[in-house]
Parts: sequence; C-alpha cells; structure tokens
Amino acid sequence: MLKPIRALLKSICDYFSNSKTSPDINNYAKMVEQNRKLQSHIDNLEKLLPELRHSEERYRLLLDICADYAYSLKVEPNAKVEVAWATDSMSNIIKPPLDGYHKNDDFIRAIVHPEDKNLATHRLQNLLTGQIDISEFKIIDKNKQVRWFRDVGYPIWNDNHQNVDTIYGIVQEITELKLHEEKLVEERNLLRTLIDHLPDDIYVKDNKGRFMLINEPLRRHLGASSLQEVIGKTDFDFTGPRLAQQSFQDEQVLLQSGESLISHMEQFIDPLTGIQKWILITKIPIRSSDGQVAGLVGMNRDVTPLKMAEEALRQGKDFAEGIIDTAQVIILVLNKTGHIVRFNQYLEEISGYKLDEIKGKNWFTTFVPPEEQRQVQWRFSQAINNIQTKGKINSIVTKSGNVRAIEWHDKTLKDSHNKTIGLLAIGQDITERIRFEKERDQLFEAVNKQREQLQALTRQLAKTQEVERKALTRELHDQIGQNLTALDLNLNIIQAQLFGGSKTSRDTIQQRINDSLDIISQTGDSIRNVMANLRPQILDDYGLVAALRWYCRIFASRVKFTVNIDAEDLSPRLAPPIEDSLFRIVQEALTNVAKHAYPNFATVSINSYNGMVYLIVNDDGKGFDTVGQAEPTRRQHWGLITMAERAAAVGGYCRIESQPNNGTTVIVEVPHRDNNRIS
Repeated sequence: MLKPIRALLKSICDYFSNSKTSPDINNYAKMVEQNRKLQSHIDNLEKLLPELRHSEERYRLLLDICADYAYSLKVEPNAKVEVAWATDSMSNIIKPPLDGYHKNDDFIRAIVHPEDKNLATHRLQNLLTGQIDISEFKIIDKNKQVRWFRDVGYPIWNDNHQNVDTIYGIVQEITELKLHEEKLVEERNLLRTLIDHLPDDIYVKDNKGRFMLINEPLRRHLGASSLQEVIGKTDFDFTGPRLAQQSFQDEQVLLQSGESLISHMEQFIDPLTGIQKWILITKIPIRSSDGQVAGLVGMNRDVTPLKMAEEALRQGKDFAEGIIDTAQVIILVLNKTGHIVRFNQYLEEISGYKLDEIKGKNWFTTFVPPEEQRQVQWRFSQAINNIQTKGKINSIVTKSGNVRAIEWHDKTLKDSHNKTIGLLAIGQDITERIRFEKERDQLFEAVNKQREQLQALTRQLAKTQEVERKALTRELHDQIGQNLTALDLNLNIIQAQLFGGSKTSRDTIQQRINDSLDIISQTGDSIRNVMANLRPQILDDYGLVAALRWYCRIFASRVKFTVNIDAEDLSPRLAPPIEDSLFRIVQEALTNVAKHAYPNFATVSINSYNGMVYLIVNDDGKGFDTVGQAEPTRRQHWGLITMAERAAAVGGYCRIESQPNNGTTVIVEVPHRDNNRIS
C-alpha cells in the first residue's frame, strides 16, 4: 500500500504547491470531491489487482513451460522474405533480433552453420512453392556455439492461391538428442571393436535361427569372406546338417522356454581337421519391448586346450592336483623333515626365489626370520602328525630382504599306504591386509576427529542462528520502527496544519510531505532488503537459476569486482531443499570472495548432466592453502565447513580447490531430483 499513499501525498503536495492564495470553502469542497474520486479509483484498482496478478502468473507460466520457438516470415511479391514476428525466446539464440534481417540470405548467412547453408536455401525455396518442410540443421548461436534444431515450416497461400505470402515455423532444439545420437554411434563402434577383438565367437540370431550380427572370429571360423556374407543366413549354410540341426533344435527350445543356456559344454569332431574339440556355449534370449522372445545372443568359447590340460592333470601324480600355478595364494609342499619339495609361481613372484634355486633346502632356515623359527618348527611338528593348523600367521623373508606376513592353512600328505610323506601348506599374503587395518585404524581416528568437528559446527550454527535473530530484531526495530514513527509524526503535523492559510504553514506542510515521501521510500527499500536476505521470493516463484541471476546482479552492485553467471535452465525443477542449499552455498561462497579473495572477477556456473547438478563458484583472487581447512579450531574456515554440510544434507558433495595466488574454486555436486536422499 506504499504506492497509493505516495500518490495521495503527491497530489496534496501538488495542490498546495500550485495554490497561490489561501484555500476558500469552494476549493476545499473541490479537494474533498477529488479525494473522494481518488479513493474510489484506488478502490477499483485494488479490486482489479488480484485478477491482474493472476492473469500475469498464467502468462508467465505459459512462457516458462514453452520449450519451442515460433516465428513467421512475410513473403513480398518479389519473393523477398522478411521476418514478421518471432517469439522473444529466439533472442536467447540469435543476435541481433531476427527483424534486423531483410534479405533471404541475410539470416541464413548469419545464423545457419556453413555446412547447412545450401540445405537452408533449398528448404526456403520449397516453402515458397507451397511445400510443407521439416528439416534438421545446425545454427551458430549468439555465443558462437553450434546447436541443432528441427524446423517445421508451413507456407500460407494468399487469397488468390497464386503465391505464398506467409510462412509460419515452429523450431525445436534437438542439440541434446544429436549429442546422444553421436554418443550412441561412438558406443556402438566401441562395442563393435570390442567384440571383434575377443577370442570367442559372438553372434546374434533371430527366432528363425538367422544370423543378425557376428564378430570377426566367428566370420573366420565360418570361412566367410565378409560379415555381410553371413548376415541373414543360418548354421545350415556353413556347418554339417547334423550339427546345424542339433543347434537349431536346441535354440528353438531356448526361444520357446525363454530360459538362458549358460556355460553348456559340447563335444564334437571338427569336420575340417578331424580333431576332437570342446566348446563352451552360452545363449541368452533377447526380448522385444512387449516382452516376447525375438531372438538370442550367443557366445562360443573353444575350451579344447583346457579340457586337454584337465586330462593331463588327471594322469599326473596325486599331489599335482593341489598345485595351481595361477592361484593367487602360496601353495607349498614340504617333506617330513621340513625341506622344500615344490612351491607355485605365486611364491616365486612374492619371494624372488625360483624353485630350482632352493629346492631341497630347509624351509625354516631359508624363509623364516630367526626370531620366529622355533615357534614355526613346533607348529610344523604338530601339522606333520595330523594336528592341522589353520589361520596361523608368521613372517617370511624374501630374497631382497623384505618381510611378508603370511596366513597358513596346513594339510598332511599321505601315500597310498596312508603313511605321512609331507605337508601341503596353503598361505595367503596378508601384508596389504595388515597395512589396510592400520589405515582403517587411522581412518577411525580421523572419523572421531570429524565427529568432534561436527559437534563444534553444531554449536557454532546454534550461536550463529541466535545472532541472526537478534540482528533481525534490532534491524526491524531500529530502522523500520523509527521510520514509521517519524512518518506518523509528519502526517500528524500535516493534519494539524492542513487548514492553515499562511505561507509558513504551506511551506511546513510541503517540507513534511517531502520528508514523508523519502521515509516511505527508505522503509520500502529496507523491508525489501530484509526480506530478500531472509528468503528471496524469486527463489520460490521462479527457481534457482532465476534467483542466482538476481542475486549475482545485486551482489555485483555492492562489490568492486565483476560477477558473471553461466547457468542453464534446470528441467525438471530441483526439489526445494536442493534449491535452498545451492542458493545459500552461492551466498556463502561470494561472501568469502568479497571478504578474503580481493579478485578481479568471480564466476558462478550451474548445469546438469547424467542426473546430477554441478555448481561451480570460482575467482581469480589470492587463494589460500587448503591443508587443515577442516580443523574445527580454525575459525576462518567455518564458511567452508558450512557449505560442505549444506551439500551433504541434500545427498551431495562439496570440495574446495585453491592455491595461494591462484584463485579458489568451490565445486558442488548434488542429485538433480532424489527425494529419498533429501532430509
């Protein structure tokens, strides 16, 4: 209601300013009538104000949710095309405005990408002949960025249906779609390269058994000269009838049941070489969008060498079954006296000894540290007498002198007559595990310190909240209360002097009215500033990006450095807790920049990618050393800790990157919209 009061006071001021003589009763009656009409007009305006606001909100909402662009082109009789109208949103991508172009090739040359200029010219010619045209092309926006658009053009004939006099167009940005398509092509090529370089035969078949996709190894095995020679054909075109029929029947059973065939072993005679082979087969059904089985993907792995190795192992000695050189554990065989019979490659790798170097030597004097030899020998004597030990730990010394911690599990070895012939020991190197446990203890200690830090932060936040409340109360009382009191006194003086006729009275009223107008203006500014600091209304009405643009503009007017913002509209809109946290983080970050950084510029950027929102605030100021920034005893870092806590409260993460004399960057990553993680 400040504006109506200001208007009323202004009219009174004008009246007394223009009056040369004392007001008579007629002038007073006229003034009363004017005031009555003015009050009636104000009442009518106040009644219309809610409807006007409601209508304004509807149109704003309509403009906000419209993602496409629209325009109309006017075609002159000489076939010259001019821009007649375009949505305001076109100014976001084209500069200068489209109505600045008056020739056909002006705006084509100015905004269309050079690669698509011929396409755009040909498209315009089609539209001039009355053909509806849907085209996709690239443009260069006002920021020199390349963007993709799909343009649907509708020509409108004149009344005589002889010439096209108007062209309407709707433009939809498809840049993100094109980028996804390019990424899909890259991933498809990567997948193609991957499967072509795998040693296994990989293929995709439809429900008729026809090849839809194969890799290079399978092409070579089938004897085809190219991949296309195989596509659309079946096993009957490349293998014997019996094998092809068996494969077809098995695949039909799989397609009908919808159950996968995993690691199925099949044996056959290779028709080309006559050698017996083993194939490990995996087949998985492919389902269409409606859930129906439409085909299968298969992988054939030649495991003939593995089967032959297994056969050789079965023919070997009994102890060879326990030796697996590829195992990532120590496999050690000792005789009854503790001398080395055999160990695997893993022990060679960690110890530096080759088996041939120390085969037959005493295990204890070769590997066990002197201080542990007596205890380890006693354990060996128990194990060799069928008292098995499990989970015992002792150290070994490598060839280079390093000490490794090993956890052992023992088993007594016996011959066919059940006589003990030695000991099989399985050992696992737990040196890294022990190191990890030490690091874990250190981590626990760090967590305890972090807990102390959080407790200190909680106390500090409580104090800060109380200070803010007191400051708010004091500001409302000292500024707004005093101003309103002064306004009341002035208006009372005006009322007392209203009917006075002297020039001194009029001057007094004039002075008081001017003073009242100034007080009203100051009060309005104070109220808006207090409300904006507490909770900016633009954040609730228009979202985070609009609020950041507003705040950066206001903030830049108060400081001596440039504040830039690079933000894209976020759709869907972020959850309110996330918007609140990101807005407060920007406030805190810019406040820190103004207090400590002494920069030339600061930049705020926000964008979304893969379901995450990324907020970055950086400056070129003096920076600082980030070591120890989270120590709760260092008061100067409370702002940084608060930003991290705000990000964590909405399921996000905040980190600070800074170096002395090299600026500071605040990076915040939060989920775009995940209410389950937002408290």
